[in-house]
Amino acid sequence: MFPKYSIKFIILIGIITQTIAAQETIKADKFTSHNKGKFYFFWGGNRDSYTKSDIHFTGQNYDFTVYDAVADDKPKGWHIDYINPGSMTIPQTNFRMGYFINDHYNISLGLDHMKYVLRQYQIANVSGNINLPSTDDGSIYNGVYNNTPVNFFDNYTGDDTSATFPFLTFEHTDGLNYINTEFCRVDDISSIFKIGNTDKFQLCFVVYYPRFPYIQHA
Repeated sequence: MFPKYSIKFIILIGIITQTIAAQETIKADKFTSHNKGKFYFFWGGNRDSYTKSDIHFTGQNYDFTVYDAVADDKPKGWHIDYINPGSMTIPQTNFRMGYFINDHYNISLGLDHMKYVLRQYQIANVSGNINLPSTDDGSIYNGVYNNTPVNFFDNYTGDDTSATFPFLTFEHTDGLNYINTEFCRVDDISSIFKIGNTDKFQLCFVVYYPRFPYIQHA
């Protein structure tokens, strides 16, 4: 039979252990409870749309402007290149890395890679002059243009370089890169939708402030 003081000691140890366990449970925070000091990054694809553009072309033996030109992007859709380390910078992509300076605000640095392809199926007005050597395939378009409608689809045969050249094909698909910094606010709105465990699923409302000036790298 245990002495009385021994029994009291054992009971005390049990009470302290249970109290500590209860306190630890209460103090345990979800990972998503706080953001300050966290880093994040994302990588993904994009789709782009462009307003009509006036494009000025100048060089040896030509100087002209295409007015209200229509262009499209060049998506790859669901493609392995987006996750292939050797070619993941080829498709239209976005990369951003950021840091939370407190629970709500973060600052980030991003790279947006886009593609601009002049639409071949269009008629646009052209002003300027072309005076290429007669041995040049494009010399069939020599002349002076004064807001003259030009059909860009004429003589266009895709990649068949043996055919007569179209008036113009143009794309900016390898160097249309924008490097920028961004400042934004993030608020957890999971409770509105009765989401309890935000460590598994979380909904946030994000306010993006105007980005710092773009730096284009072509």
